[in-house]
Amino acid sequence: MTNKKTLIKLSILITIFIVVTLSGCFSEWHGDLAQIVISVGGAERASVPYKPDDSDTHQKLEYEIALTNGMKLLKFSFKGNTLFETFVIPGEWNVLINSYYEGEIYATGSIDVILKPGLNNETITIDMYQSDYSEAPGKNLAEKLKWLSKIAIKNCNYLIEVNKDENLAPQNLSYSGKKISITLKGDDQERTISLSGNGSLFTIKSGVTLILEKNITLKGHASNNDSLVKVHSGGTLEMNKGSKITGNTNISGGNEGGGVSVGWDGGTFNMKGGTISYNEVLANGSGGGVGVSGSGSIFTMSGGTISNNKAPTWGGGGVRITYGTFIMNGGSITGNTAKWAGAIELHAHREAGGKLDKKAVVSPSVCEILDNFDTSGNLSSVGASTYNMDAFGRGRNKNVLSNEVLFYDATTYPPTISGKWNDD
Repeated sequence: MTNKKTLIKLSILITIFIVVTLSGCFSEWHGDLAQIVISVGGAERASVPYKPDDSDTHQKLEYEIALTNGMKLLKFSFKGNTLFETFVIPGEWNVLINSYYEGEIYATGSIDVILKPGLNNETITIDMYQSDYSEAPGKNLAEKLKWLSKIAIKNCNYLIEVNKDENLAPQNLSYSGKKISITLKGDDQERTISLSGNGSLFTIKSGVTLILEKNITLKGHASNNDSLVKVHSGGTLEMNKGSKITGNTNISGGNEGGGVSVGWDGGTFNMKGGTISYNEVLANGSGGGVGVSGSGSIFTMSGGTISNNKAPTWGGGGVRITYGTFIMNGGSITGNTAKWAGAIELHAHREAGGKLDKKAVVSPSVCEILDNFDTSGNLSSVGASTYNMDAFGRGRNKNVLSNEVLFYDATTYPPTISGKWNDD
């Protein structure tokens, strides 16, 4: 896959020292030539050393340098943590540096320099860049994730393309607090990643954004003991059109959410498209599709569908919010089932808030909550209640359509509530 042309700047700098020695009495061996000294990988004379947490990686980097002046092309190669020097004819030169890790392109940088006659010493810095999406190499998904665990550089974006259906053991997406994004997509057709064993297929830790793109399906199984995807504090999950989270049953109920759990303070889930369907949570667990139980966590649904999920022993067949905030301004929640609040349960603690909002600017998206039921077969759309507070409860059994707004905020007491609750 071709990388995008837009580049992001790394914190890594390669410094080139250019020492011009043109007079014969100063440069007997090379005549009127200019000396170029290149320092990479934190070697002596480098003006900007590499970050310590990346030093092991940079020692393994291999470099290719191309020097061109319109008439000549000079190529050199060497490894990191070394000094490299050569002599060239004075004039205008382009310096291009490519770095490689285990044979794959890592970063690139170039600059035009003019070597003038005289004894002037000039220091020139080349900024190394990485493409917006560096495609992870490997024969399968496990190999690609292993590569990423070695190579991950903060503030970079990585693309993992899946070209076949695969089984995968639970993965912990954590890179020493580095802020990175990982885009997961199928190649030219739908690809399914099936959970092997028990646990969360992906646990998204602080600084990591996992983006699910088209043609990718995450699939659990009927006797799992956790949510299929978990978002920890500082982590972000993003779903886009053509992605799916399906087929997972959380039999333990310990972490809310059969499909997705945002169960730690400060996690973020942005659902812009895709489908969360046929997931279930048992053992008095709640949130068959999505469970949000981390204070300060946010689930924003602007598109996609949450359908046919179940929470038969508790509430929120589609979505359950215990702590945190739910903002719905697009998409559809339909056909889910729970003991109560078949679509959405806002079972909020004092500091939690829930909001359903169809904004006029979200057009032509349709925000609708249709045909969700309780376990007795009754229409049961939205329920709002508080915990460890005075008795409080509101419900909405009829369908909630795109021209309606239900608002519920339990960050203060008594809670703020507006909209057509209790079938008003």
